[in-house]
Amino acid sequence: MKLNLIIILLYSLITSACSVEVDEVKKGPENSWWLGGLDGGVFLKVEDDKNLNDNLYQGVIFYEHNKTVWYRGPFKLVGNIKFLTEDHDLYLFWDGEKIHLKEASYLEAVNPISPL
Repeated sequence: MKLNLIIILLYSLITSACSVEVDEVKKGPENSWWLGGLDGGVFLKVEDDKNLNDNLYQGVIFYEHNKTVWYRGPFKLVGNIKFLTEDHDLYLFWDGEKIHLKEASYLEAVNPISPL
């Protein structure tokens, strides 16, 4: 009887120590989506501008912690990629001046924020 109790206690201890935490999906403002990892990131929203034949897009980058605007304005697509704004799998990360995309492409802020 004691052996069964010890086995049950050990089993429950081992299984509780192996639990996995699941991060909740982060929600951003103004229909933005999360671009980042466990160590941080930004919320962003990118849309095509009125001229569908150019390589310019409109976007907003929001800070992670307080969701205020970091950058709002035009972005220029640089690189040879079939880019669709709604294909979130193409986006890699924001470095403060560019949204890096797959295939060595990026969206460059046309009016970057000048350093302090």
